[in-house]
Amino acid sequence: MWSAPEANIALATRDLPTILRIYRRLNRLSQEKLAAILGYDKTYISMIETGRRTISDVATRRHIARTLGLPPHALGVTDADDADFAAMLQFADSTIRLAEIARQSGLRSTPSTSCGRW
Repeated sequence: MWSAPEANIALATRDLPTILRIYRRLNRLSQEKLAAILGYDKTYISMIETGRRTISDVATRRHIARTLGLPPHALGVTDADDADFAAMLQFADSTIRLAEIARQSGLRSTPSTSCGRW
C-alpha cells in the first residue's frame, strides 16, 4: 500500500494530515473506521486531517506510525533501534566528510568532468 505513487508522495511530505487522508483513500476507509483502527474518536481524526489539531506528541506519532505500518521517521520520530534512520545518519556523516575532504583538497567538479571524475 505504501509503495503506491500517491502514498510515496504523501510520505515524502511527512505531513500527517496528508498521510492520513491518503491512507483512508487507498484503503477506502471513512474517518470513523480509521479512528477505530487507531483507537481515537472520529472528530479527532477530522481535526488532524483539517489541520485544526496538530500532533506533536512523540508517543502519539509512534502509535500512528506503528498502527499504519509506517517507519517512525516517516512521521518525524525515531527510535534508537530505527535501522533506516541510523543508516541515513551514517550516510549523511560520510557525505559531509567526503565534501570536507574535497573542499580541503581544492578540487572542484566541472561540467566536463560530471561523469564522476574530479
